[in-house]
Amino acid sequence: MKSWLIGQYSYLLLRTGVPGDGDGNFLMALLTEPEAAHTFCHGLADYARRIFDRYLDLGVDGIHFSEDLGTQRALMISPALFREFLLPEYRYCFENVLKAGKSWISIAAVGGCHCC
Repeated sequence: MKSWLIGQYSYLLLRTGVPGDGDGNFLMALLTEPEAAHTFCHGLADYARRIFDRYLDLGVDGIHFSEDLGTQRALMISPALFREFLLPEYRYCFENVLKAGKSWISIAAVGGCHCC
């Protein structure tokens, strides 16, 4: 039986920005200060990417991370904001992981995401 070495990273982008902002400033900044929000998100992504690169140096088989994308009732941000602010940064974070041939990337997403 094969053993897997998995690099763990808790609270990647949205989960890091929201608790650290105190009273919703990060979520509001996505709408009111998009340039600053992009800079902030990229800073978080760059830090995570350096951690993932170190995991690759250590020989991991994959990466697992957690992210709160929603509350118990709905998504925290719209799909459009997700595509604008988070998706490019996820791509950036995992670019080297995928280039290294590590196709095992796992997310633990908290929150209710329901369709009709």
